[in-house]
Amino acid sequence: MKRIIPLAFFLAVAGCVSIPKETVVLSGEMGTMIASAKEAHLALLDQYEADRRERIDDYLETVWIPRFIKTMAKDGDLWGKTCAIRNTTDSALGLQGFVESAAQQIAGRRKELTDALDITMADLRAGVRNHYAMLERANQAVTSNLRSVRANDEVTESLLRKNGVQPDQLTPLREASAKLDKLFK
Repeated sequence: MKRIIPLAFFLAVAGCVSIPKETVVLSGEMGTMIASAKEAHLALLDQYEADRRERIDDYLETVWIPRFIKTMAKDGDLWGKTCAIRNTTDSALGLQGFVESAAQQIAGRRKELTDALDITMADLRAGVRNHYAMLERANQAVTSNLRSVRANDEVTESLLRKNGVQPDQLTPLREASAKLDKLFK
């Protein structure tokens, strides 16, 4: 009776699926690969943001600012008013007021565009971080489960060796499969 209980335990355990050590290692490496992919993804977002900022600057410098200054000068009759002033100091002060006003409006437009980009990029980065956090949690759960199963496998293998039991002899699947294959020929 004492020998039957351990043998029944071994029979039950030997039929379970085992996990190779390499599977646990591979799962751990997947965690490293996920972290590397996250860094690469965030670096791509940084490059994308830099490119978009450059496009904002190009747009302002080549399209918006020239159009804005032309409209402001024409609507405000800058040249006519400046030329009508006979005193050069007053003329310079008038021109300085125009330049300061234009600079404030240009800065406001730049801020408007870059603020929109900042909000969009923050949303994109948060989405990427959340996505990778979910992947990392899932991988950690899988790795923990694999380690647990592998630890159980190691205990089972140790007990089987200690008691001189060979799992292949307990469940001769190859032999049974070969016999069934012969039936179908």
